[in-house]
Amino acid sequence: MVAYKRLAQQVEMQITDETRQAGDKMPSLRHFARQQSVSMTTAIRCYEYLQDRGYLTARAKSGFYVSLPLKADKTIEFIQFNSEVTALTQTLSSPYSSLKNARNSPFGTAQLSPQLLPAEPLQRCINRVMRKQNNSQFLYGGPQGSQTLRETLAIHFSKQGLTVQPQQLMITSGCIDAVALALETVSKPGDTIAITSPCYNGLLQLLALLDRQVIELPSTPEGLDLDQLQKLAETGVIKACLITANHQNPTGHNLSVTQKQWLAAFAQQMEVPIIEDDVFGELSHQGPMPLPIKAWDQHGWVIWCSSVSKSLAPGLRLGWCQPGQFLSAMVKQQMVRTMGINQPLQEGLAEFINSGHYTRHLGHIKNQLLQQANQYRRYLTEHLPSSAVISSPVGGMVLWIHMPGLDARKLAQSCELNQIAIRSGCAFSSRGLYQDHFRLNIGWPLDEVVKGQLDKLISLIEQVTLAP
Repeated sequence: MVAYKRLAQQVEMQITDETRQAGDKMPSLRHFARQQSVSMTTAIRCYEYLQDRGYLTARAKSGFYVSLPLKADKTIEFIQFNSEVTALTQTLSSPYSSLKNARNSPFGTAQLSPQLLPAEPLQRCINRVMRKQNNSQFLYGGPQGSQTLRETLAIHFSKQGLTVQPQQLMITSGCIDAVALALETVSKPGDTIAITSPCYNGLLQLLALLDRQVIELPSTPEGLDLDQLQKLAETGVIKACLITANHQNPTGHNLSVTQKQWLAAFAQQMEVPIIEDDVFGELSHQGPMPLPIKAWDQHGWVIWCSSVSKSLAPGLRLGWCQPGQFLSAMVKQQMVRTMGINQPLQEGLAEFINSGHYTRHLGHIKNQLLQQANQYRRYLTEHLPSSAVISSPVGGMVLWIHMPGLDARKLAQSCELNQIAIRSGCAFSSRGLYQDHFRLNIGWPLDEVVKGQLDKLISLIEQVTLAP
């Protein structure tokens, strides 16, 4: 066992036997290193490892404190059903259309708080690009996007075990733009797309806008009901699949490696394209980025889509896709749709990644999201009725909450009247499922202001649940 893990194991044992108790302040890193006769690097990795496992919490300008991992005594049970084709007739209006600044409120939209964004180094990188002497950043770019950014992304993901060739990538205006481009390339209006259930409501809105029908596939603890997918594909009804394999929104769970491998082989065998929305892929709460389905794609049937909208800053509107065998067709689509993606921002993002800022930011934010997930789950567990079941996400920044007896539509209406934005569970299904679920963003630190809004939400939940 490596030194930092051995030290961490000792600290965990001390916490378990209550030699160190929750809330106790830990020695400073420098003092801990001297105390244990180890290097500062080992001490830092030990504390980081303990944070990842939920045994330590960092407090700004204060130090490290003992905490206890929140154990999931109840787990979300996935609703099982027989999949069937559904025509999307739902409204395309916002789930909180009358709220002011709803997109920037803590709970409704899955995004990081502005205070967690590395604004200064990002601005410096963009400014450096803008000061280039040759003004090349102001010219039209190619339909595949900046060569510099594509090369930078290829290097970045290769360090995480995912082989990406720059010439295989396309830069897009965010992940949802990449998904839309892929859908328009591999399907036409009226075609049926297989999706996960529950499914991010923004994808359902996109599918409705593009006049696609859907087949929801039930989720399972391992990922998806693949037996139903195989049987449906054999009938020829499915034109393509739209799947999130890592840190699914809203459940926060992953497909197993076995399922990812099966899906890659399935796409080739059945000649059914898989559009993979991997926008939360880099936000694993513990350990490295889990590989997407694309990692096992041997023949280009998987279109891998992602962006920095969740991991860095949504306002950049920069994403990418690796279309596989559909690259040429998608490039033609891109040429018709746009004259290219914002050049200065592409170059600025490449500069930000090449400078090492992005990797450092990811290391910080993944640990921050783990802490926030534990804090939100602990607070909700203490204040919601005992019947509530709260998801235990392995990544991303949302919680999926099941409240037996809850009318999610009434809750959403009550929240709207009180200027609180949430996503009701029924927005994540085309079949009217999840009426007693809701989704909560945890990208905002649980400070006193956010806690006050959470208290108001909890009060509204109690009123709606108890109402006749």
